[in-house]
Amino acid sequence: MSDAQQVKRGPEAVDVHVGARVRLRRKQVGKSQEELAAALGLTFQQVQKYERGSNRISASKLYAIAKALTIDVAWFFEDLDQAIRPGVTEGQARTHAMLQSFDMGQLAEMFVGFPEPVRREAMASATSLLKTIKAIQSHHCTAGDAKPLIEAASQR
Repeated sequence: MSDAQQVKRGPEAVDVHVGARVRLRRKQVGKSQEELAAALGLTFQQVQKYERGSNRISASKLYAIAKALTIDVAWFFEDLDQAIRPGVTEGQARTHAMLQSFDMGQLAEMFVGFPEPVRREAMASATSLLKTIKAIQSHHCTAGDAKPLIEAASQR
């Protein structure tokens, strides 16, 4: 099968970017996924899929989302060129979208207020905890099995 014939799997970088911007704006205005879904006549699961970029948002649905979140449709495409430049992998596009998220913005603001040694220690702890969580997920542990591992990682 030639490269042109291969089917690309996973969401497109544009869909991931727009979905991340939907999530960012929803959080900025203080709406839950359930509230946005109700305003759009959808289930919250559909909103989750839009926000992850796993389901594409039609033009009419994006217009309705923009109205529900009181923002111009063009706002969802800001910084898009950075997310979809040639050579950007899906993982890089997701990282870019995540770094622009409301949650990451709040986290970054908190980190700026700490002295450098505290930031380094916090990053080491967070890295250890995330590695533990990833290992737990890869072994499909139950919550009960995972709790001691997570507690141990958070003590480091």
